Amino acid sequence: MTTQELSTEDQEQARLQAEQEEEAAARRIFDQIEREFEENHAVMDRMEDDYDLYTLKRWSPDIEDSISPEDAYTTNAPRVMAEKIISFINSTEVVIRVPNDDATKEQESVNDALEQLSIGMLANSDRRLRRKHEPTIKEQLAWFTVVRGRYAAVRALLRKRENGETYEDILPLDPMHLVVGMGPEEPEWAAYRTYMTRREIRLQYPGFEFTTRDLQGVDETQSEAAYEYYLKSENPLHNPQSQNPFERHPFIYFSGMIIDQRWARPMHPVFTLNFPIIAIPVTAHPMVAGTTGDNDMCQHVGESVFAENRQLYEKHNRLISYGIDMAAKASNPRQKIFSIDGEAALEDGSTEKGAEVPLSTANQEDIQPFLEPDATNAYGAALNIINQESVAGGLPPQSFGLLDKPLSSVALRQLGNNLEHRVQPRMEAVRRCIEGCLEVMLGQYETGAFSPITVSGRRFDNHRFSNKQISPFDVHGHDSVEVEMALALPEDETVRWSIAQMAMTPTPSGEPLASLEWTREHILKMQSHKTLADQNKTMLAYQNTPIAALLDSLRAAQEDGDNALVAALYDQMRLAVLQHQLQGSMAMFQLQQLAQGIPPMTMVNSQTADDLSAPPRMGGAGNNQRFNPANGAVPAVSFSGMGNNPSPQAGFNTTAPRQRDTGLVNSNIMPVSGQQGR
Repeated sequence: MTTQELSTEDQEQARLQAEQEEEAAARRIFDQIEREFEENHAVMDRMEDDYDLYTLKRWSPDIEDSISPEDAYTTNAPRVMAEKIISFINSTEVVIRVPNDDATKEQESVNDALEQLSIGMLANSDRRLRRKHEPTIKEQLAWFTVVRGRYAAVRALLRKRENGETYEDILPLDPMHLVVGMGPEEPEWAAYRTYMTRREIRLQYPGFEFTTRDLQGVDETQSEAAYEYYLKSENPLHNPQSQNPFERHPFIYFSGMIIDQRWARPMHPVFTLNFPIIAIPVTAHPMVAGTTGDNDMCQHVGESVFAENRQLYEKHNRLISYGIDMAAKASNPRQKIFSIDGEAALEDGSTEKGAEVPLSTANQEDIQPFLEPDATNAYGAALNIINQESVAGGLPPQSFGLLDKPLSSVALRQLGNNLEHRVQPRMEAVRRCIEGCLEVMLGQYETGAFSPITVSGRRFDNHRFSNKQISPFDVHGHDSVEVEMALALPEDETVRWSIAQMAMTPTPSGEPLASLEWTREHILKMQSHKTLADQNKTMLAYQNTPIAALLDSLRAAQEDGDNALVAALYDQMRLAVLQHQLQGSMAMFQLQQLAQGIPPMTMVNSQTADDLSAPPRMGGAGNNQRFNPANGAVPAVSFSGMGNNPSPQAGFNTTAPRQRDTGLVNSNIMPVSGQQGR
C-alpha cells in the first residue's frame, strides 16, 4: 500500500472520528438541556396551567360535585384581567435617552446619534416582525411577562445578509421553552426550544437526515423539537493589546442547532461581546430553596398575574356552577308522589304550565314539591367573600370602566396605585430587557465589524428622523443608554405638569426649587431637553425678529415658484431692514446726546417709528434745558418724518430744516445706505 493511500485512509479516519466526536458532543448537550427542562418541570407545569386560565379552558367539575356538564361555569376573569394589564403595558411609551447633563457639544452630538441609532434599531426590528405578521417586541414581551411570568427574554444579535447589509435580529422568547445556565456574572449557556415540521427542517437545513426514526412513510407534517443552543467559552485568541475587539475580549460565544440529538447547524462563532440571550426575571422574588432541597420551590419565581387568584378561580367556578344548578332545579323542581303501592307516576305534560293532574283519593295519591335545602344565605356569603378576594388579588371594577359614580382625584390615585402594583413589576422587566437588548447590539456595532445602519423613527418629543445613516464612528465614545417606561394613567399627565410648574415657581428667596433642564428631564420625561431648549430659543428669536420670519416666507415662496409673492416679500424685507437700521441710528443719536449732556428731542404727541410720512413735532416744556442725569430719568427719543429714499450725500430726507450743530448728527448717525453723512 502506497504512502498516498495510507494518507488518504488516515484522513478518512480522522474525518469519521471528528464526526463521531461532534455527534457525541451534540448528545451530551442535548442531555444537558433535557435535564434542565426536567429540573424546571414545576414552573413549566405552572405556566401550562396559567395558559389554560388565559384561554378560558372549560372548567370540569368532579363527580362528587353532582353538577351536570351543561351547568358547569367558567369565569372569564383571568383573560379579562390579563388583557387589561397587557394593554396598560403596551400603552406606555418607550423613552430611549442618553443623558447629556455634563456633556460637551461634541459629546452631545455623539449621544444624540446614539439615541437615534437605538430608536431606529428597535423600529427596524418591529417592522421586520410586522412583515412576518407577528406582534412587536414590546407587545410580545408584555404578553409573556403577564401570562407566562418567569422571564422577559429576547435573543439580540446583529447579522449580515449575503450582500453585506447589516440587520437587527431581535427575537422575543417564550420563557416556557427557555432554559439558562447561569454563571458568576452572566449566562454560561442557554437553549431555546421551538417546534418545526419535518418539511420545514429539510427546507431550512438541506442535507439533514433523521436517524432511526426517519422511516419511510413518516408524515412530513410531524413536528420535531429544535434546540437553538448558545455557549460562552474562553477565547483562545485573547490578547488585551490587540487592535481587534474580538481578540481583546476574554470570551467568545458560539451558537448551534440540535435536532434529533444531532447537529442541524454545527457550532459556529457569534460575533458579539455580550451573551446574546437576555433573560430578566419578572418581579423581585428571589430564588429560594427548602430544607429538603426540593427544587419545586422555583415554580414561584417570577409569578404570572394569576398567582393571587389561581385557587380562587376554581372555587368561583364551582360556586357559580352550584348556583346555576340550583336555578335549573328551581325552574323544574323535583316532585314527591304519594300512592298506596308507590308505583304512581306523572303523565307526560303534567309538569307544564296550567296542566291538570288527575289524582285518586281512593288510592291516597298526592303530589308535593320536594323541598331542597335552602342554601341561599350560605351561597351569597361565600360568593361575596370570593368576589372581595378576587378584587384584592386582581384589578378593581373601576379599572374596567365600571363606575357607579364619578371618582375624585384621591380615588383615581388609589386606583392608579392598584394598577401599578400589578403592572409595574412586569413593565420593569420589559424595560430592563429592552435596555439589555440595546446594550448587546450596540456592543456589536461598535466593533466596526458591521456596515453602517440606516435608521428612521420618532423620538419621545415627536422629533422625526428619516433614512439617517449612522456609522460605528458616529457613536464612538458614547455615554450609556437609558430606557424608561412610564405607566400612563389618565390623571398622571396633568399631575406631572402641575409638579413641573411648582418646581419652577420661585421660592421666597427668588430661586426655584429645580432648574428648567432638570424639570424637563426628570419630571416631564422629555427625551432631549437640550434640543427642546434650543427649539424654544429659536422660536423666541423668530418671534422677536420679524426679518427672520419674512426670510422663511421668502424661501418658501421661491420654492413654490410664486414670483408675485416673492416680489412683495422682498419689498417688505427691504422696508423691515430700513426700519431696523433707522431704529439703531436713533439709539446711537440718543446715546450721543446723553454723553454730551444735550437734552434729547421728545415728541409732543404720540407717534411711532412706523409713521414715516409725518414731520417731527418737537416741543414740550423744558425741551431746551440741558439734561441732568441726577434727575433719575432719561427722556425718550423719537424720530419721524424721514423719507423712504435717503440720500447718502444729503443725509436723511426730512421736511424740516436741517439742524446746524457741531456735527454730531453727521459724525455719529449712520444712514441706511451704510455710508456716513457728509
